Amino acid sequence: MTGTIGCIGLIGILVFIVLLGLWSRRSRQGVVKFYEKYGLVLANDGPANVRELIGARNLACRRGAINLAFDNQVRFHWWEWFISSTTTTGSTRSTTIERFLAISFAPDSVGEDFERAALADFEKGKTFSVKKAIGYETSLPYRVESLEDGTFVIFWRVLERPHIMEHKIAWLKENLSISRSAAKGTGNFIVIQAEVVLALMLMQEDGDYVASEVQSYTYFILAPRSFSEKLFENTIREMGNIYVEHQIVMREREPDDPNYITVVGARPKVLSAVECADQPWLTAKVPVWEESVCIALRGDGRFKLSPTFFTAAIGAAK
Repeated sequence: MTGTIGCIGLIGILVFIVLLGLWSRRSRQGVVKFYEKYGLVLANDGPANVRELIGARNLACRRGAINLAFDNQVRFHWWEWFISSTTTTGSTRSTTIERFLAISFAPDSVGEDFERAALADFEKGKTFSVKKAIGYETSLPYRVESLEDGTFVIFWRVLERPHIMEHKIAWLKENLSISRSAAKGTGNFIVIQAEVVLALMLMQEDGDYVASEVQSYTYFILAPRSFSEKLFENTIREMGNIYVEHQIVMREREPDDPNYITVVGARPKVLSAVECADQPWLTAKVPVWEESVCIALRGDGRFKLSPTFFTAAIGAAK
């Protein structure tokens, strides 16, 4: 009986080893496909200061890039290495392999928003020493470095798993911002996101008007770059003109209704290339009296555009 149990146990171990080998092979193949998917090619031009910072012998360097809006592109180097250690307990020896990833960016290539996002995740990652007892933390960086020449480097612990590598690319796409000096922008045009505060003005018995039902909607404006020189004033002027036109149309439709909607405030900001890449105008709430919240300003006038045509107009403005 004991011999039978022993044979079954041995067979179980052999099956486990075979399945583990097949799983590991599939995982490695998945990582290779990941490299191909994102164009991460082996590179010999990795910066020497980053190579020295990492200090690993078995260091593999790849080159990649993330495309942003307005033909902006952020290039980076993707560094992988591992550290193996062997421990002996009695007559049993066990080997542990820890894998690491670093992504480095050339000086003056990424924006301050991105650097802050990386540092914020690093602060969260400081709890790794606590989590290590219950799992292997791969989502948060354990180190962030800004070198003397401005090179920016982020370090993670990783496993050789495609979904973990995919997470890093997704994080880059979500957080990347480009430095002002590296940005190509939209040529002579910018995209403004403006939270416009509106009020329904109700006529009182004495003829005066009182603001009621204050609400806000987000508008998007494609405008000449000079528009940003007096961003608030220009936004208030343009939105005010739009709502004066609305008043005229509404008065024609309902001549007996003296009430009207007017602009009472605005919070405009110029969108970055990364923010434009998300195309927030596609999901913006549109007031019932508007056809669209997307506006294009050109030398020959002001145009309301559908969100889809607004995206096309941005592309044409490059």
